[in-house]
Amino acid sequence: MGIRRITTWIVGSVVLLAAAGCASSPARPGPAYRLKRVASPPSDLSARIDRAPWTCVPDLSPMTLVGTPGLPPTVRTRVKACWSDRAIRILWYCEDSDVIAHFSGRDEKIWKDDVVEVFLCPTGDRTRYFEINFNARGALFDAMIRNPALKRGPDFVYDTSWNCAGIRWHAAGQGRFSGTANQDRWWAVEAEIPFAGLGVAVPTPGDAWVATANRIDLGPPEQWCSWSAMPEHRYGLHQSDRFGIWIFEP
Repeated sequence: MGIRRITTWIVGSVVLLAAAGCASSPARPGPAYRLKRVASPPSDLSARIDRAPWTCVPDLSPMTLVGTPGLPPTVRTRVKACWSDRAIRILWYCEDSDVIAHFSGRDEKIWKDDVVEVFLCPTGDRTRYFEINFNARGALFDAMIRNPALKRGPDFVYDTSWNCAGIRWHAAGQGRFSGTANQDRWWAVEAEIPFAGLGVAVPTPGDAWVATANRIDLGPPEQWCSWSAMPEHRYGLHQSDRFGIWIFEP
């Protein structure tokens, strides 16, 4: 490991531990990602990884399987994120030969479909955060999460009465599910999540949020994938002590 990589890991770990100060137990150092600032992103949402702004935005590090010591899934997922003065933008690109997408309404149980997710914790209090999910048909689930144990348990609560005001999103893909091909190949979602919709001020460059990005692919085989390593399968994707950090670049 080179000096630059060691420095990056130490800085990321220190910021993560500082951001975890409100949690009920110490957080374990998770991954870190630097959100590129895009001053004037295109107004339209294409959900295309080969179009602006995504061609100049780096990927998050690869996802790993929940319930393993960091094993890679067999399905490929690419996730990118950036920010502007009004919102975070995030893109999920999912290779998938058998897309499952039944739900179409808001706040339905779309995690019973193939789904992508982002969990955002602007305050650093890992017991309370936002969950925003999409399936391949563009169905949206958004909720405020209360997770006192930092793991999904009897006190875990999700509140779907909260809606992220002003959120915009677009789903695209190629396959039978969308009527664009005889065989499912890929699907993608691009979302713009306004800071005002989360009830927070526009970040200052250098600020850090606790966050993670996930994908559930029903397969077969079923695979739960996360950017943050989560070795205990029984707690699913809500192991908030494992979430990483997103650092807002100048």
